[in-house]
Amino acid sequence: MTQINIGGNLLDSTTEKKSLIFHSSIYFYAYYKDFNCIAEDTKNLSSFTIYSLTGNVQIVIEGQETQSLKKNEYLIVQNYPLINIKGEGEILLTGSADSSADPFFSGVLSLEECKTVSKPWGKEYWLVATNSHYSFKHIVLRKGFKTSLQYHNEKIETNFLYQGEALFHYNDNISAPINTETMNIKTQQFHGGDYIHVTNLTIHRIEALSDLQLFEISTPQLDDVVRIQDDSKRPDGRIEDEHK
Repeated sequence: MTQINIGGNLLDSTTEKKSLIFHSSIYFYAYYKDFNCIAEDTKNLSSFTIYSLTGNVQIVIEGQETQSLKKNEYLIVQNYPLINIKGEGEILLTGSADSSADPFFSGVLSLEECKTVSKPWGKEYWLVATNSHYSFKHIVLRKGFKTSLQYHNEKIETNFLYQGEALFHYNDNISAPINTETMNIKTQQFHGGDYIHVTNLTIHRIEALSDLQLFEISTPQLDDVVRIQDDSKRPDGRIEDEHK
């Protein structure tokens, strides 16, 4: 896919070896198959999360014992430099350059240990959710379901579609205040390996054409959701029943 702009949002796809998905003063998000340049890419990150998508990888952190990550395992690091990553496989690396957090090293974590949020359309695993300058989720969206037609007043997010086929519905006219009566919803198909950066005030929705495995990094305003249309009639904001 050639990089395209859809309604002010960026849609692109990963390359064969490595794609720097999004990097700004807000957060860093990258997908890797080749680990040679990771230490250089992340030298300015003070807080980061490494998530293993496939096989065994060894993570070398300054001042810590080498950690081995299997599929769907991850670790969270604050204010300890990343020295090297060894092995073969695919990883996601997310993080922030903010240096105000206290030093922290989680050790190896699994999906069973993180916060899980049940949704009418699937499930969210909140890998990094609180006390951080970025948030990171593993999202499972079932075939035939779709998220709310929604927007965020402040939250900015980048979604990487790791597996599956989906439709991205969006309003191509971003403006404040939001006027739902004049919105012009368009649709773009995206595939496994594609990623999309969604700015705040973008009206958007993801529809699953197959079972989806998504990974989202965002600014930390996770309850900032205004739902324009929802198949389960859910109101705006945090739904407490989903967090039990």
